[in-house]
Amino acid sequence: ADFNSLPSIDDYQVSYNKIIFEEAKSYYYWKKYDIALKGFNYCIENSSQLADSYLFRGSIKLLHKKNKEACDDFWQAKKYGNKDAMFYLINNCR
Repeated sequence: ADFNSLPSIDDYQVSYNKIIFEEAKSYYYWKKYDIALKGFNYCIENSSQLADSYLFRGSIKLLHKKNKEACDDFWQAKKYGNKDAMFYLINNCR
């Protein structure tokens, strides 16, 4: 076997923060919002996946009727380039 032609282990490296983000997204879609929120908070605290983490966190806050906090997160999501944030801002934040 020619081991020189095998993919490098670096080709399979995924950051821990990315794993936490994907796990949080899964919990979100399973409607396990409290667990998802912890993951998104972790990502935000570690400056990882900011655009999407803020959007997901904002939508969880919206579900919990924390509209001001949700809108703050939607603004952050927009600031970091999330293309869906404007929809949430227009429909939920005045």
